[in-house]
Amino acid sequence: MGGHGALTIFLKNADVYKSVSAYAPICNPINVQWGQKAFSGYLGDDQSTWQEYDATELVKQYKGPKVPVLIDIGTLDNFKDKQLSPEAFQKAAQGKLDVQLRLQVRFYLVMMPRCMPNCKWMFVWQCHLSVLLLHLRML
Repeated sequence: MGGHGALTIFLKNADVYKSVSAYAPICNPINVQWGQKAFSGYLGDDQSTWQEYDATELVKQYKGPKVPVLIDIGTLDNFKDKQLSPEAFQKAAQGKLDVQLRLQVRFYLVMMPRCMPNCKWMFVWQCHLSVLLLHLRML
């Protein structure tokens, strides 16, 4: 499960969780190219059925407790500006959830095909040494 999955599962089961965190989630897939391609492939072309699987659309209907939501995105993530749409989620959740959008300087997500046996993709977090040293100095 990725970041978007964490958000949608939380929103559909808010009585079970006290908080949710997501790293680099595609927050509003029905409004970005990757999400539209994936949803049409999995759910068909009827876009009205897509809303129940889109975190931003789900949070618009949210009536549960106001809990903390942490969304982490790396500033070097190639998908940040055109695919992730965290601001749309944050705006839709305003007054309903305590959303913290945290941009991690110089972090990005790398996908490497067939790196491990029985795994199609392995996700690797990368950061520059200067950022790591900065965090260590803060400890």
